[in-house]
Amino acid sequence: MLFFLNHTQHGRPNILMLGNYPCGTQFFKGTLDEIRIYDNVLTAKQIAEQFRLDTSTSKLKTL
Repeated sequence: MLFFLNHTQHGRPNILMLGNYPCGTQFFKGTLDEIRIYDNVLTAKQIAEQFRLDTSTSKLKTL
């Protein structure tokens, strides 16, 4: 999975791991909240709009 953090691209194509290091032996100790996956890059305006939207679970799509 490719993602952008502070205008810098990170990650590798076609690999997605949430809550686990790539070696598979160390797991994330904490909580993952409000994760969204898109099939395209969002503009800053689109991201800002997402934060303004109601995030009740009744409106969220599942994978």
